[in-house]
This record gives sequence, structure tokens and C-alpha cells, in this order.
Amino acid sequence: GNEVYYAWLAMTILDDPNLGTKEDVMAYYKQSLKAKYRRNELYGPRSKSEEPPVVQVLEQRLQLTPDIQNFLKSLAEVQNGFDGISIKSGVESSKVKRCCVKCGISEGTKGKLMQCSRCKLAYYCSKDCQKADWKSHKEFCKTVSKQEEKAKSTTSTTSPKPSSIDVSGKSTQSREDRAAKEELDSMEGNVGAAKRLHTELCKLYKEHGNLFADWWKGMSRSKKVAILKDVTYNTLYDTKPSFEEVRRDLSGNSPNLSRVLFEYNIKNLVGSCKCTGSCGHYYNETILHEMADWTTHLSRKEEMELHLCNLMKKQGHYPDLFGGNVAIVLPKEDGGFGDPMVFTDDAPDEVKQEYKDLIMNGSLYDASVAQFLVSRKVHSIRLLVKLFDEYQIAIRRCPTSNSVERLMGCRHCSRSCEDATFSRQCSTCKVAWFCCLGCMIAAGHETCPMGVECDSKVMFQ
Repeated sequence: GNEVYYAWLAMTILDDPNLGTKEDVMAYYKQSLKAKYRRNELYGPRSKSEEPPVVQVLEQRLQLTPDIQNFLKSLAEVQNGFDGISIKSGVESSKVKRCCVKCGISEGTKGKLMQCSRCKLAYYCSKDCQKADWKSHKEFCKTVSKQEEKAKSTTSTTSPKPSSIDVSGKSTQSREDRAAKEELDSMEGNVGAAKRLHTELCKLYKEHGNLFADWWKGMSRSKKVAILKDVTYNTLYDTKPSFEEVRRDLSGNSPNLSRVLFEYNIKNLVGSCKCTGSCGHYYNETILHEMADWTTHLSRKEEMELHLCNLMKKQGHYPDLFGGNVAIVLPKEDGGFGDPMVFTDDAPDEVKQEYKDLIMNGSLYDASVAQFLVSRKVHSIRLLVKLFDEYQIAIRRCPTSNSVERLMGCRHCSRSCEDATFSRQCSTCKVAWFCCLGCMIAAGHETCPMGVECDSKVMFQ
């Protein structure tokens, strides 16, 4: 498993220092420990004699001091808990001598260690070490904060209102703040799904794009309508909805974010596109135009999508998803977004205005706009990939290797299910995917609630 895999990588670097650094060895050792505790959590601990030999040899060659070994093991166990169905506290703090997460220096050697103010779990000997470790610590820190706040919200009925800025990990008891946090979590899952779906669409379009175009063009209008209604379980609009209908569907406690894609209606999708032929697709079909835009003209497509979302939000057709609070995200080069920030009513007006100005000049995104942008992308590409699946079955007579459900990610935590070793597909319904057995158990899907095999559909509701 991964425990042996990462231990072997660390051993390879120890044998040939040209392949990596000491930091790489320690990073692989931590990953090996994490995999070990994950396995113990799911299947029970092993005896010392059952430990993989490569792991035992690695620990002997590293010659780590006991306090560093204890710290790494407790940290791996805590991190592992957030990936599965429970959170373990690791070894007792009285038995572990605190060490700097980055360099491993023990507490007392250079004075008192500094504690991470957010997760309260990591310690550093200096600001330089904290800054150097932030890239690897960031996701773990964020996950810890979310789990702590989730635990607090289930054990307390009241909580004080924050006084300044409410970052994504923080939550209050108000309905607006709870809804805002749900939107942030939803956006993170959709960003990952959109990347996986886009990669799959590009691969399919490159390999079978011309043949798919011939198949789609050769069908009658009634056949196209029948396929679109079948793969979406008849949840698409028949014609373009009014902006009042769009706003209604996007409002409330459970907004239907697929409705941001209002132009994806039956009449439009089976019709002709209005481009001048510069998009590179062979036939004047809306579906083929969308495929060409998302695969060969991505930058232009995303720029147009952002402009549309900003315009619809400004004109009031797309509602504010964050209860009227100023909410921002920082765009990243890989197409995703940085940690969102939601400002409470108590935040200074001058601070709110400063960030509003940054949104206006394009340095930051309004968080509602970012959510709409990601939702439009994921629902659009999801439908296009599903149509390719229909083509694969109808013409090539072969099932798809990456189903839409698998590309959408884990039903429990939204993480990728592309790992063939750990990912799990429900053997009963065939449509529920989980990144690991722990998530399947946590989602209550050990026994399938549907009880029968289900058809794969792309729902717009």
C-alpha cells in the first residue's frame, strides 16, 4: 500500500542523495506514517512482526530521536483522522516533547516554541520556520479549524458573534452564516470536480471529437431532444427561463446552482450556434460549439463566463449567496481559488470598502460570483462528458472508463475518486463513489440506501 510506497521512496533517496534532499525523505516518511495510521483505523493495528520490513529499515536508517518520532506519529494520526471517519488525539501531550514541525528542534533548546494560532497543533521555533512550512501546513491547518468549529456547533446552542472578520473556518449560529459556510464548502468541492471533468473532456474531444460531431449532427432533432431529456432525467428547462425564474431557483436556503446555466435549455442545446466559424468545430451546432469552447478556447471561454457572472450579479439576476456580507476569494493560477473570507457586520466599514474596491478592479473575486462561475463550469462540462458517454455506448459499444459520477468526486468529502487502490464504487447502485472505505462508512453507505442499480443521470435540480 501507500505505507510501503512512500517508505520505498524515502529509502531510494537515502541510497542516492542525487534524487532528493533530507526534507524530501522526511516528507515521504510522514506520508508513510499517515498511510499506516489510516490502515490501522480501518482494519486494526498490526503486530511488530507484521510491520513491512522496508518501514522498519527506514526508521533504523533515519535514526530519529524518540521525541521526534513520537511527534511525527502523533501528527500523522491526527492528520489521518480528518481523512476518515473519526479524529484521534494522538499520544498524550505529557508523553511528547514538543518539537518544531519544520526543523525538528526540541522545546527548550532555543527557548519556548511558538504555537500556530489557528489549529493549535503545530509548533515552530521561529517565524522563519513557520513561514517555510506554511505551504505544507496550510491544508491541514484549515481542515483542523473546520472540524473544531463543526464539533463546537454540534455541542453548543449559542455562540458569541465575531467582532471583526469571519474567515471560512469560522461559523456562527445565524442562518446566514451557516448558509455562507455551506457555500464555501460546496465551492471547494466543485473546483476539484471541474478540473477532473475538464481533463476528461479534453481527452475525449481530442480522441473522438470528429466522430462525436458526425454522430450528433446525423441525428434528428427529436432524437437529440430525447437523449438530452434522458441523460438529465428531464430536469432541463424546455426553453430559456425568465430572469425571475433563475433568481427564484438560486435563492432560498437550498439554492439550485445548476440553474445559473440558464442558456442550457432543450431548445437552445438542439439548435444552431451563432458563431462565425472561428471556433474550430465542423458543424453549426450549439453542443459542438460548447465543446470546442471548453477544450480549445478555454481562456476566452472563462473570460466570457466571468464577465457574464459579474453582469448577472450586478443586475440582480444572480442573488447574493452570503447573506449580504462582503465575501471575497483570491483567484489562483491553476484556475481554482484561495481561502475565502466573509466579513461580518462588525467589520470596519473602511475595511469592507477597501476589499470592494479590489473586487471592482479585478484583483479579487466576489465570492458569490466565484461560486456561480464554478457552478456554471462544472454543470456545463458534466453534461458534455455525459453526452460523450452516450456516444461511447451507442457507437463504440464500450463503457466509459471514467464515469461522470466518479469524476464528480467522493459523495462524502468531494475528494478525487481516481485512486484505483482506495476508491470505492457502491456495488449495488453503481452510481455512488467514495474516495476510501472510511468515507463510505461515514456516509452511511455500507448498505446501499437505494437497494437497486440506478441509471447514471446528470441532474439539473
